[in-house]
Amino acid sequence: MTAEEMLDEITLDDLQEQHREIAECVGLESFRKLVRSFGGTAPSIPQAKEIVKLRVYRLIREEYNGANVRALATKYGVSESTVYN
Repeated sequence: MTAEEMLDEITLDDLQEQHREIAECVGLESFRKLVRSFGGTAPSIPQAKEIVKLRVYRLIREEYNGANVRALATKYGVSESTVYN
């Protein structure tokens, strides 16, 4: 049986603690997908603020009317210069 075939039969009990934590968080099937796609690499998991940043910028662009810079900065927790940019 190949390693690829054996991967399909891996259980949480077969994993090291740090890998088990990830598998418990995302589910064992998703963990297997991560192993197949990124195994042997060191992918970085971004902080939530980095993930939502582009959405915040898009919402600011949609709501910006030239007179609401301070309100948008407060609403989205960014600086006024960020709103201008």
